Amino acid sequence: MSISKRLKYLLWVVVITITPRNKFGDRLIALYRFYRSQKRFPSSDKTLSNELYRLKISDEMESPIRVFTSDKYLSKFFVKAVVGEQHVVPTIAVLHTEAEVRGFDYPKNCCIKPTHCSGLFFIRKEGADIPLEAICSWLGENYYYNTRERNYKSLKPAIIVEPLIFDQANIEDYKFTCYNNQIGYIQVITDRAGTAKERVYDADWNDMVFTVKKPRLERNIERPECFNEMIAACKGLAQYFSLVRIDFYVHGNHFYVGEITHCPEGGDVFFVPREMEATASRLLFSPSPSQTGAVNRQAT
Repeated sequence: MSISKRLKYLLWVVVITITPRNKFGDRLIALYRFYRSQKRFPSSDKTLSNELYRLKISDEMESPIRVFTSDKYLSKFFVKAVVGEQHVVPTIAVLHTEAEVRGFDYPKNCCIKPTHCSGLFFIRKEGADIPLEAICSWLGENYYYNTRERNYKSLKPAIIVEPLIFDQANIEDYKFTCYNNQIGYIQVITDRAGTAKERVYDADWNDMVFTVKKPRLERNIERPECFNEMIAACKGLAQYFSLVRIDFYVHGNHFYVGEITHCPEGGDVFFVPREMEATASRLLFSPSPSQTGAVNRQAT
């Protein structure tokens, strides 16, 4: 880590530590993070970064349904009720204490992650050693303290163990960003455990020239065989939220719902190149005729 990055990190640690953990302090942190990532202050323009900022500081982040579906275990009950159990990632175990974490007999191949945080996981392959100290430390994490995303504030710590779905350790991740139940754009992320890259498509699977933070994947991704079913599942889940991202794992003609993400990138979304935010925002806030047409046909 360079000296400048280290200084920025230390400054962030100081700011997040001394700022009060209340709504006023959370708004200050949201404003600080927004300026740090966007190099400007929020405005009234209808862009994704502005809308995420407004969502993050709103009371909606503490609505019961957003809090419930922020928990990686509890959200499975919501997904099961809306789109069916066949699209829910199976659960091997949910561990609540350090003793349970240390004493559990983990499968040779599995995914281990906290239910109450985001971005933390360990993929075990072929009986590899498990970093039990790190995993136990996750039980002491309150993700809200690090990001001030209030939907995480009251979550109870737990560790969930899942099988490697589709028997793969590094599958592609499909992320559908939605607004008012319309799909704006879809990120396809590869090599999440390594040097992650992505390709972005619109709701009609047209290739876009931008990415969200990550480097652009050179190769094109074929539209999934079950794409229409994924669209239906996405809209079934997204209808309960204003702005949300629905994440999927896909293999052949079957998919699982990975998780429901309420504040993508912790609200610090920026596009590469940056000037493409206007294009991405038009996709999100002005849906394509194919989507509005589908809504009109359903209404009639």
